[in-house]
Amino acid sequence: MIKYFYTQNGRTSPVPNFCHDCWVKMTNPSNEEAELIAERMGVEVDDLMAAIDLEEKTRIELPENYTLIVVDIPSEEYRNGVRAYVTIPLGIIITKEAIVTICSEESFVLRNFEKNRMNDFSTRKKLRDALEKELSAPDSAFQQQVVTGFSRSFKTYLNGIAQAAEIPIE
Repeated sequence: MIKYFYTQNGRTSPVPNFCHDCWVKMTNPSNEEAELIAERMGVEVDDLMAAIDLEEKTRIELPENYTLIVVDIPSEEYRNGVRAYVTIPLGIIITKEAIVTICSEESFVLRNFEKNRMNDFSTRKKLRDALEKELSAPDSAFQQQVVTGFSRSFKTYLNGIAQAAEIPIE
C-alpha cells in the first residue's frame, strides 16, 4: 500500500498522488508498487524492498542520488495466543524530491508522523538538504547519533517491557 503526505503550515496531510516535497509511506508494498516508486524516484528497487526483509540489519548507505537508512523498530506479534515483542526493519529513503518510508506492517512510529504528533516534522527540501549534507560527511556524527539514538530508544522500550513482565534483564 502506498500513501502520500505533504506538510504545510506545520500540518501533515494526505494528498492523492506523488508531488514534490512529499512523504511516500509504503506499507508492505507489492513488487509492482516498489517498481513504480523506484522508477519515479530514481532509486534501486532492492533498496526500497530491503526493509521488507525481516532479517535486514540497521545501516546507512549513501548511493549517488539518495540516502538509505534502515533501522529496527519495535513491533508486537502474537505467538500461540501470547503477545510477543519483536523488531522489524523500517527503511527511510531521502531524495531531493521526497522522503520515502518502507515497512512490512503498519507502525505506531510512522502513525505519529501521519497524525501530526511529531513536532517540527517537514517533508520540505530544507530538511532533506541538511540531512544529506550531514550524512555525506565522511566522519558524520549524525550517522552515529541516528543509529545510537534508535538503539537507546529500543533498549529503553525493551527494558520497560521486561520490567512490566517481571523478566530478568541480562
